Amino acid sequence: MKTLETPQRSNGNIFRQYVKGNNFMTPYLVGYYAITNGEAEVTKGDFLGNTIYGVTVVQNNHKDDDLSKCCHSMDEVLEYIGELAS
Repeated sequence: MKTLETPQRSNGNIFRQYVKGNNFMTPYLVGYYAITNGEAEVTKGDFLGNTIYGVTVVQNNHKDDDLSKCCHSMDEVLEYIGELAS
């Protein structure tokens, strides 16, 4: 079984340079995390009575939509952030 380290939180300064506004599906900020060559913003919202999480990625000085993802639990979010940070 692979052991994951707790992702490193960040202040969001890099992220906010490249992404403005909120996602209407996940409007509530959970936090920012340091990843390899960038930051990820984690947000959450409610969709059809279920909590969903959004991971939006800024890497190498641009928003990377291909790496951004919807997750269905905070555990899934932290696992994905761990992958982005390694």
